[in-house]
Amino acid sequence: MAAKWEYLILDFGLNKARSVNGRELVSWQRQPESLADYINKLGEDGWEMTSSLTGEDYNFGRLFFKRPKP
Repeated sequence: MAAKWEYLILDFGLNKARSVNGRELVSWQRQPESLADYINKLGEDGWEMTSSLTGEDYNFGRLFFKRPKP
């Protein structure tokens, strides 16, 4: 039986997570955690980054994650 996956799309800006699957995070600009902190939490929840898209200056972009469906 083939594995089944669920996916997460994370948009970021200015070293902060901005939105997850198209839903803007509340007060994302004032969050104390960095983008790396947010990604590490996703990893602890079983998410694996599969690819990324970034702007020329790397200040804004989109990260793609997947994990096996429970």
